[in-house]
Amino acid sequence: MNSAIAANTIKVASNSMAPPPTVDFTFNNNACSGQSVSFISIVTGDGGYEYAWNFGDGSTSTQQNPNHTFQALGCGTQNFNVTLMVTDVNGESNSLTESVTVKRRPDISFEDTNPGVAGDFNNCGNTDLSDEFFIELDNESTSLAC
Repeated sequence: MNSAIAANTIKVASNSMAPPPTVDFTFNNNACSGQSVSFISIVTGDGGYEYAWNFGDGSTSTQQNPNHTFQALGCGTQNFNVTLMVTDVNGESNSLTESVTVKRRPDISFEDTNPGVAGDFNNCGNTDLSDEFFIELDNESTSLAC
């Protein structure tokens, strides 16, 4: 007598039901153009994180707590949308975008429009050894805020 035993195999797919990481970050706001801004990530969830920062000016970083220097020229302030995306060990990701305000610095240059006998502005033509010079300034900025 032959008896057959049927075996059924049930495959259970491992699907992570862990929630994505919670993402936040802090930074020193209102820095001046050319000064470093420190970013500190605050992340909770299943550890072993990968960090992807986008600073909104074409620069990126994969550091956990990067520093970044923004360049903003003109008058007033300029805002940069900074995004932090974090991926955990389960492949789950989450992101947060914050607006960073940077104080612009003037975009200025000097041009000697009346060089006189001595050539471009220098102290060599100062025959009376005076420490006073006449300088005329003009605003040629294209910004409407200036």
